[in-house]
Amino acid sequence: MEFFLRNCTSLEQLVLQCIDQLSNLEVCGPSLVLKSLDTRYSFDLKSIRVSAPNLTSLAVSTPKGLVLENVPMLVDLNILCMETKMPLKVLTLNCCFSQLEILTLRLLMHKAHDIVRSNFPEMLKLKKLTVDFSADLDESLLGLTTFIRISPNLEEFVLMIDWSEVSSWASREVNKGTPFPHQHIKVFKYLGYYGHCSDLEVVMFILENCVGLQEIIIDPAIPLVFLHEPREPDEMDYEQVGRSNAKQQLEPIIPPHITFAIQ
Repeated sequence: MEFFLRNCTSLEQLVLQCIDQLSNLEVCGPSLVLKSLDTRYSFDLKSIRVSAPNLTSLAVSTPKGLVLENVPMLVDLNILCMETKMPLKVLTLNCCFSQLEILTLRLLMHKAHDIVRSNFPEMLKLKKLTVDFSADLDESLLGLTTFIRISPNLEEFVLMIDWSEVSSWASREVNKGTPFPHQHIKVFKYLGYYGHCSDLEVVMFILENCVGLQEIIIDPAIPLVFLHEPREPDEMDYEQVGRSNAKQQLEPIIPPHITFAIQ
């Protein structure tokens, strides 16, 4: 791979998805014109070292073993965290959050309350945040709103929830969470909405705290890690229930100045 990079001096985009038997990757050089690097789903990779002064976009499957040394132009990061025992502080050590404008976090083996204790740094430049989260039963998701608190200039927040189970939850009281007014979020999109307390309390938190909100989009479709995976018939049924619940629960509480759409 190093030979390839040295000899392809005009290369701007490199995609190494689902590559086996590649354990160490170095993408380094002051003369690299590379702007985009994607190594997602190459799970044999143990270490990635990147020093690329023109790199603007990076997508990786784990922060473990990731070393970013000279990436002053990096503004778009997509990172997948699938390891149950990996502390989220690894993210804060290995990633240049302070310079990011677009961040996609796929937290598939964590708890929402872990976010509160993870000590993420402030992301003052962040404009768009997508959080793809795998949740258990009726787990409260209010911990995910921590990302709003540390991103004061955020304009678009996309929440993708893949519930482990949606049909056997017990009802409980809706929690409001700790108030935190946010001035800049204009668009909130919620994928995986089914209509249980955990879904509803997140939307209510956004409505009550995002004072500049202009648009809410609800999509009950269950997010898929691999886009080619077919949907099961019961998933389609859950989506119809989710649309019905969203219409019944949310339409009465959405202020008229906010555009509301159910997809």
